[in-house]
Amino acid sequence: MVRRNRSAIWNHFDKSENLKAKCKYCSQNISIANGSLGNLSRHMKAKHPTLKTVAEREIQGPLADGQNLDNVPHLLEPQPATSNMQDERVNTAVHLKYPVSSSTLREYFVRPVPSSKAKNLDLQLVRMIVKEYQPISIVEDKEFKKFVNMLNPGYSLPTRKTISQTLIPNLYLSELEKLKNRMQYVSAANLTVDSWTSINNENFIGVTVHFFSDDLNLSSALLNCECYGERHTAENLSKFLLDTVKEFNMENKIAACTTDNAPNMIAAVRRCQWRHLPCFAHTLNLVVQEAIKEIGQTIKKVKSIVEFFKRSLQAQSRLTHIQEQMSLPPRKLKQDVETRWNSTYMLSRIMEVKEAVISTLAILENDLSSSLSSHDWKIIQYGTQILKLFQDVTNEISAEKTVTLSKTLPILKIMRRKLHSLYIFLRGESAPIEIMRMMEKLSEQILKRSRSYEDNELA
Repeated sequence: MVRRNRSAIWNHFDKSENLKAKCKYCSQNISIANGSLGNLSRHMKAKHPTLKTVAEREIQGPLADGQNLDNVPHLLEPQPATSNMQDERVNTAVHLKYPVSSSTLREYFVRPVPSSKAKNLDLQLVRMIVKEYQPISIVEDKEFKKFVNMLNPGYSLPTRKTISQTLIPNLYLSELEKLKNRMQYVSAANLTVDSWTSINNENFIGVTVHFFSDDLNLSSALLNCECYGERHTAENLSKFLLDTVKEFNMENKIAACTTDNAPNMIAAVRRCQWRHLPCFAHTLNLVVQEAIKEIGQTIKKVKSIVEFFKRSLQAQSRLTHIQEQMSLPPRKLKQDVETRWNSTYMLSRIMEVKEAVISTLAILENDLSSSLSSHDWKIIQYGTQILKLFQDVTNEISAEKTVTLSKTLPILKIMRRKLHSLYIFLRGESAPIEIMRMMEKLSEQILKRSRSYEDNELA
């Protein structure tokens, strides 16, 4: 027989004959054969869950010196039986002479979610943070905690440290393994490689793979994206690319690799012994960047006006108010970015709000009100029409779910014809000389840079 003071479970039972214990609350005899107390614990969980939870939490202090329930007679007092106490839950109720904390009651009424469900909830939380670009600190937001608690009071949000050091790394390894398994069944694939510098002056290189899935849909996946601190020599870049495809067992599956027109990138692909394709969108970018130099003075003036409205809250507010007075849809001016020619499409935006901009600058008595002459406005008007062609082509060629390589040669032929027709039209319209020079430069650059596609066997 197990001695009474060996386990706290004896606070709720009395020893009886024939290796049994008698429950103090329902008088049921429970077997304790072979000295096992598991039956006693299961009885308390099944028949008296409230009493067991509350009693054990409240007597931890008084019983610290080895006392048992008999030595603390005033802690729990059973309620006297009545004729209406037919329900077992009422028969086992106890009256506490000491108040129970709200956290204790909550733990009884709000049951924690099962571990399997908690893992699924943690996984979905991490997916939300990763795919929707949410900050990890969202789990510390009071209102978010309240929202989650309303949805499921039994679910405890993981800490910020758990998410960053455990859940996200585990999800990454899981997705990485899935991608590796998926790549085993791909017979051929193409790569696109890009390099850029972040706002913190850190260089990154991204490698994306494009392939046909089992259902013959064009798919893509990011193989690698990491901060690259080595020199961007052809040798270093080729090693980086080879190490990336080797990790996915794709050394002999690369049909072609698309990069920008940087010489080191082109040389790196050739060192890998892959066929190279220049990025068509980047080629158009180079064409336009070279051509818009002919209207650089006007673009500089427009940029100054845009910067003024970006810096001045009063000016932007007045511009919005004047657009409303003119029954124009509210439009904010776009800023130019030198590395992206289509940001020069700010010309179309300032053309849309031309009257509102002129009125606002005049009201504010700003010196920029006279910076754009009628000649400049003509350049903006014609320049917008010309750049729209390149904007439309860029949008068409930037699709991800359709094959675009086969479009390059037909598009180049159409663009050359379109530019020629537009040149004849603008000459008849007596367009500014800067616009005509821009048109000539566009035609010259298109012809020059299209040779790399016409001579490429893949195109």
